[in-house]
Amino acid sequence: MPDGTVTPIYTYDIQYYIDISDTAGGASPTPNFANVTEDTAFDPSREYSTYSPSYKDREVQPEYDTSSKYGIAMDVDIFENQAFQEWLVAHEDDKNVPTSIVRVWAKKGTEQARPAKMAAFGLTMDPLDGPAGEFLKGKGKLKMTSNGWTAGTFNETTKVFTATEG
Repeated sequence: MPDGTVTPIYTYDIQYYIDISDTAGGASPTPNFANVTEDTAFDPSREYSTYSPSYKDREVQPEYDTSSKYGIAMDVDIFENQAFQEWLVAHEDDKNVPTSIVRVWAKKGTEQARPAKMAAFGLTMDPLDGPAGEFLKGKGKLKMTSNGWTAGTFNETTKVFTATEG
């Protein structure tokens, strides 16, 4: 039973890892997960598809969510010698670059088995740019290409995702 203490959960309590192996998208035989760092925005969102029938016998018409598309809008400061940022720079002009994202609860479980989920995504970058005199920015959108997330655990030391059976 809770002791009445309320502890906030911060945005940094969820860490994202992205497969930068260039053979990703859920089919990578040897993924190379890099921690998403120096991000000022790595914002997940959903776009819903709806069904809105019109019934003559109802004053207020129903609307049903039938499916959704998952995406992540990102804004990352570009630094040298950072694997994730160098991968973004290499794909500045590419569309739908296959990759996988692992979303990890950074303070739950152990370093060898953090609760996580993984899905395939496609990356499309905007041109690298930034305000005068400030950091170069990598902005773009990651769109989920799999049929949802796969639950499992993530080993932060070996950077290996293991799907939960069942």
